[in-house]
Amino acid sequence: MDTVALDPMGEAGIQPVVRHGRLYGRGACDTKGSLASMLVAIKLLRERTAELACNVGILAAVDEEHAFTGILAFIDSDVPVAAAAVGEPTELRIVIAHKGCIRGSIHVYGRAAHSAEPDRGVNAIDGMADVLAGLRPLQFKATAPTHPLLGDSTFSVGLIEGGTGVNIVPDRCSITYDRRTLPGETPEQVLDELDAALNAVRAMRPDITIDRPDPALISESLDTESDSELVRVAAASCRDAALDTTPVGVPYGTDASTLQHRRGIPEIVLGPGAISRAHSADEFVPVDQLYKAIELYAGIALGYRGR
Repeated sequence: MDTVALDPMGEAGIQPVVRHGRLYGRGACDTKGSLASMLVAIKLLRERTAELACNVGILAAVDEEHAFTGILAFIDSDVPVAAAAVGEPTELRIVIAHKGCIRGSIHVYGRAAHSAEPDRGVNAIDGMADVLAGLRPLQFKATAPTHPLLGDSTFSVGLIEGGTGVNIVPDRCSITYDRRTLPGETPEQVLDELDAALNAVRAMRPDITIDRPDPALISESLDTESDSELVRVAAASCRDAALDTTPVGVPYGTDASTLQHRRGIPEIVLGPGAISRAHSADEFVPVDQLYKAIELYAGIALGYRGR
């Protein structure tokens, strides 16, 4: 559930190992640790069903790292949901807000020529340099207002590709961008902002063609009211476990936003482990946090009344 390829852990990531109070293995913190704690919590709750005011279930959704097919299939199933606690490595902090994400590509087209006569061509890499300069202001401060828990929206370019040989003026260059969005921003607003920057470059460089296809990924942000019953119950559960009860925000994304955006239900993200260990060569989750998470998940289920 919600994990990545074995690299850079290698084959060692298949076999879980406990050392010095840490459970190592691929997916240990992101997010099989949360899943294990939830399964044990459900087992404990079966002995206390008379105390529950609601039905409690576990959803183990695939494909959270890419296209969200698991959570989308669940949404299409129309199973009723009043609230949800999503297991992710939050170091047992209550996350009520996280950023969304829009990812896509931008292509620049020029005209190929022999490098001995570069003036006969239009260098697409050179054109892309102007595109990158035009997009640079978005890297430092996008137009969205600052969120109290998430800070600013961000824009970055993570991939670039162009050219076929050092002796050929390139006729194509492509980049891939990553725009992290805040609650309240819409994809339309974000893409309009991006297109305005690209149009300014088009006016300056009529010799190149700039193409921005539809984004390959659009993921919503999460924003749950801090005074919702779910958050209050989670805080009480954390207080009973002698943990920090202050809600926080995180810059990464989860399935929680997809479910909230399409169902409109309150959600939190809460689980053992640190996001800094996810996808790493030494991914681990502290064993004591796994046990604490059992207590938290069971406490949330017992405390929630659906009001």
